[in-house]
Amino acid sequence: MTNQQKVQKLIDKYQKKLRLEHWTIALEMKSGECESVAECRVQGDYLKALVSVWPEAFEKTEDLEHIIKHELCHILTAQTKLISYDLLNAKFRTHLEIDSANEILTEWIARII
Repeated sequence: MTNQQKVQKLIDKYQKKLRLEHWTIALEMKSGECESVAECRVQGDYLKALVSVWPEAFEKTEDLEHIIKHELCHILTAQTKLISYDLLNAKFRTHLEIDSANEILTEWIARII
């Protein structure tokens, strides 16, 4: 099984466990310089995510599953990260928007466990 197939199998497994079946999650195998072994870019408005994985992720194969789980969890936390960045950039967020993002994340976690 190729590295790409290994990662795709893990994405498929955890996409279901994290209840992300309605998301389109693409995989990109990278090469060259990297700051981390993997990353996840989320387009929440379109229910899309791109998981990028560098070769360093395969140096310790026992860590690969955790790496993929971690990257997919960024999908769950993306909205709260966006709100935090907005606040840092002095963009006003209402109490309702913040509570809604928090409630969505909380319910998502509750349904997973």
